[in-house]
Amino acid sequence: MRAKSTFSIIAGLALASGVSAQTQSVRIQVIDVGQADGILVRTPNTQWVLIDGAQGRLLAQTLQANFGVDRLALAVGSHRHRDHIGGIDNVMDVVPTDRYFGDTTERSGAVDDSLRAVIVRNNIPVQLPGADTITIDGIRFIFLPPDPVDDASENDNSVVVRLEHGQFSMLFTGDAEDNERDWLVANHPALLDVDVLKASHHGSRDFTRARFGGRFGRSFL
Repeated sequence: MRAKSTFSIIAGLALASGVSAQTQSVRIQVIDVGQADGILVRTPNTQWVLIDGAQGRLLAQTLQANFGVDRLALAVGSHRHRDHIGGIDNVMDVVPTDRYFGDTTERSGAVDDSLRAVIVRNNIPVQLPGADTITIDGIRFIFLPPDPVDDASENDNSVVVRLEHGQFSMLFTGDAEDNERDWLVANHPALLDVDVLKASHHGSRDFTRARFGGRFGRSFL
């Protein structure tokens, strides 16, 4: 089975004379990995960021062949469910990775153990979840402040990422549900106003119900 892009977004800046479109655009590819998440971001000068790594070896086997990925500037694991990070260890074992952003604290489970082993084996720097902004090739990845409550639902511990490129913005929500959404609305509403929303739970209503009140404004509600 070959992973393929089923949906992509290209956001470009106004071009200066003689400057190619590729050097001014960012491409976000939502890759077909079945009932799972794997989102690939190509920066204007062809650096790569992976947000979630699906499960199994599918992405690891096809990222380079299908998309030309030879190195990841950043890999993000939104939360500790197999359909989001179950394959990211395989990716980082075959694709050199400059940094991993996600929860790697000690917990039991084969997925967690495998992820930590790959990180140690390949000497990959780890950044634990928390509010921060990482800029890669002019693209801002804003990691929203996390709800201070460690929720019983791992979904509500999801890392939420806002991507900014010029006037374009997009929000990646992992599998965040009601609790995390309501906390962000109450505490950081300005960060939620974006052009494009990647809905949580692979397209479910959890993060975008009508009672949310339209804070994702321009595009989705």
